[in-house]
Amino acid sequence: MTADELAGIGERIFGPRWQRVMSAALGVNYRTLQRWATGHNAIPDSVASDVRRLLAIATASKEKR
Repeated sequence: MTADELAGIGERIFGPRWQRVMSAALGVNYRTLQRWATGHNAIPDSVASDVRRLLAIATASKEKR
């Protein structure tokens, strides 16, 4: 997953101030998530899977409405 993909999914699920909320949802430090979002650190595959899982849950939730 790229930093742009992370940001796109984060904004889609949590809105423009997505980083702090997503870091809590993933159980990771806010600064760690910021480093992923800026591309300073690679996003681990396990985290990418968790992010995609959050997207699937959010999408399914919106479809039920």
